[in-house]
Amino acid sequence: MHKTSTIGSKFAAVKKYIFLVAFLLNCLASLAQPFKIKGKVIDKLTSEPMMFVNVYVAGTTLGTPTDENGVYELSIDQYYDSIEVSNMGYTTQRKSVAKIAVQIINFEMLVASQEIAQVTINPGPDHADIMMRKVIDSKQKNNPERYESYQYETYNKMEIDLDDIGKKYLDNKLMKPFHIIFDNMDSTSNETPFLPLFMTESLSNFYYRKNPKKSKEVILGTKISGIKNESVNQFLGSMYQNFNIYDNWLPILGKSFVSPISDAGFLYYKYYLMDTAVYKTDTIYKILFKPKRKQENTFYGECWIVNKQWKLQQVSMNIDKESNINFVNKLAVFQEFEAVNDTAMFLVKDKLIVVFAATKKDSPGLIGRKTSSYKKIILNNPNIDWLLKGYDDIVVHDDADKHDERYWQSVRHDSLSKNEKAIYTMVDSLKAMPMFKTYVDYITLIASGYKQFGKVELGPYFNVYSNNFVEGHRLRVGFRTSNKFNTRLEFGSFVAYGLKDKNVKYGGHFIYVIDKQPRREIKINYLNDIDVSNTSTTDFGQDNLMSGLYRRPIAQKLLHIHSFEASYFHELRFGYSNKFTFVRKNITPYFDFVYYEGNFPFLEEQTAQIQTAEVKLSAHFAYKEKFLSSNIYRTSLGSKYPSLDIEYTIGIPYVLGSQFYYQKLQLNIYDWFKLPPIGWSEYTLHTSKTFKSLPLLLLDVLPGNETYFYNNFSFNLMNRYEFVTDQNIYIMWNHHFEGLLLNKIPLLQKLKLRWLVSGKAAWGSMTAENIRTNSSRKNFLKYYIPYKIPYSEASVGVENIFKVVRIDAIWRLSYLQNPDISKFGVRAGLQLNF
Repeated sequence: MHKTSTIGSKFAAVKKYIFLVAFLLNCLASLAQPFKIKGKVIDKLTSEPMMFVNVYVAGTTLGTPTDENGVYELSIDQYYDSIEVSNMGYTTQRKSVAKIAVQIINFEMLVASQEIAQVTINPGPDHADIMMRKVIDSKQKNNPERYESYQYETYNKMEIDLDDIGKKYLDNKLMKPFHIIFDNMDSTSNETPFLPLFMTESLSNFYYRKNPKKSKEVILGTKISGIKNESVNQFLGSMYQNFNIYDNWLPILGKSFVSPISDAGFLYYKYYLMDTAVYKTDTIYKILFKPKRKQENTFYGECWIVNKQWKLQQVSMNIDKESNINFVNKLAVFQEFEAVNDTAMFLVKDKLIVVFAATKKDSPGLIGRKTSSYKKIILNNPNIDWLLKGYDDIVVHDDADKHDERYWQSVRHDSLSKNEKAIYTMVDSLKAMPMFKTYVDYITLIASGYKQFGKVELGPYFNVYSNNFVEGHRLRVGFRTSNKFNTRLEFGSFVAYGLKDKNVKYGGHFIYVIDKQPRREIKINYLNDIDVSNTSTTDFGQDNLMSGLYRRPIAQKLLHIHSFEASYFHELRFGYSNKFTFVRKNITPYFDFVYYEGNFPFLEEQTAQIQTAEVKLSAHFAYKEKFLSSNIYRTSLGSKYPSLDIEYTIGIPYVLGSQFYYQKLQLNIYDWFKLPPIGWSEYTLHTSKTFKSLPLLLLDVLPGNETYFYNNFSFNLMNRYEFVTDQNIYIMWNHHFEGLLLNKIPLLQKLKLRWLVSGKAAWGSMTAENIRTNSSRKNFLKYYIPYKIPYSEASVGVENIFKVVRIDAIWRLSYLQNPDISKFGVRAGLQLNF
């Protein structure tokens, strides 16, 4: 009995030991399992998300910063009972962590009121004002551009995401074919999950010299998801994305925002001292700034100021929610500065986040994110002149877009997140999906007007039907070759038929791009058609679905044009290009028109048909003009400087039936410039001179507008062919006040309307010889010459109606007795601006 009892006792002890070991192992296993904690950190006072706040496990180095939306995600390998959030100037908060795999913990931060590092906090606008005056007074010595030269290596990362993807969109029939890509969705927040759609990376070297001022960027590498276009590469560096916080006005999305450290900052901002602390050996101050008024282009946010020399260490700011800017719900900026050579504070990190407005409430929107970091900063390099040699301000290495992933892993300033890594693969998968290709085809059709069928594109659809008094109902079909046919060569043609005149019209074109950088191309155009030309790219033209709907009820002045045109275009450096063109043209008016071939009216009148052959030499100069190019075509993005166009034309008699010898000279200047805080202005200055006697159809016809749509580059209350000259000068000026004054009217504030004014005037004359040539009373055209009294008109308009509509009230100020004119008119237009 004794032995049995002893054995039983030992067995029970072993069982307890085994149970204890198993229990401990189970506890250790539970402690070692991974935990994911995510949530959002906001300022309790403003309810705004707090960017780049540290969320960490107390007493460890495990932590993560919040992103630009105040969202964080912290993954840990074992269980800890609490996490903390701290941010300079705010009270540190600690919250308990539950023993579950995934949980959400949100924080509402309170401004601290205790002493930090034995330095007393002195909140209040008076103290802040004193400090900000010192910052503003010290701008000149702290601005990086004060140095004779500097250079750095910059890494840029840009991303576009589809924001706020809810379950209803995942279950949508249109989205079902794309379910595979939602595996890449970032779910860092239950409130705002987003789908990464597009990403680019670039690495470049940037050089700057103060005197004489010059900058240059050498782009070493580019990586773009979903796009293969060499012209895009030049926009991936830092030159077209950065602004200098030390400038008074900051250009963002084409608007001018008041810098919080502007010389005029006290007119726009209220400043508050929120915190004082000792950082390393420096005393730093946290200043909160807020706009004084609504709907001005200002920011709210905070900055950290180093008291030694009053330099910026960090700035974090958002645009005011009431700012008069379209299609943007939020715009956030974060910049961080570090000392270089123990003195100069230089920008080392720059982040811009733009949340584009959704089309309607609770629908997905777009988020654009741009992060730049700067390393290898060198000030006052004695070799800067050698580094800046050459003509181009942007140089893209030939192999910039050919680097592999190993290269990018070695040069990135920051590693990619899991979702960022997946974007490249995801976009390639998207492009391979038939349904995605179908969606892209529809979008392309709407944007370009052409529907692609392999190597051919049919269109444009908006020219399929139109109406005019000669042809009646007009039907048209056209085509052009696509990029699948050739990426440098394009053929195109069209055929049109009028149901009233029962005549066939036709035309064709040929384009060959010899080189793209710099651009050289050859064009050939053939036309046998009703004149469908327009005086400006903002016109719809007459060969259009809407052509009969928006014209004023006056007689159309149409011509039949039979022409051949060949041109050679050659682009040089600095934004200079020239063009050589040969044109042979036969013009037949669809109205009564005769002229005298000689200098005296008793000579025989000539028939209306006019035949010419001419050579044109054109020159265009727009310093540092930028373009966005496709394979065949390209679109100018403009220049910061005025653009100048000069054209010299010489008529060649007796060539291919040409009847006239003449010379023409034209000059056109266009410029736009910002005038903050009162908006921006644009002007066009044009002058021309025709030598020798010609029929008025070949003279200088001032650009009239017979439609109800406002045209920036025409006289909107002038009829076509109403004013004809052989020498003239005219100016067109518009000033856009943006939201100035209107944003002060309570009932109009929410509409975010903008107003503008414009004035246009033209002077001209005609030689006695040309007057005699065109003096026949049989002419349908009764023209005028704005000689002693200039033609002029003025307007006041409101734009940004429903964000896309512009309406102008226009007054004609001279030649009020002319027939078929309007002394006053209202014109509408469509425009898309931020």
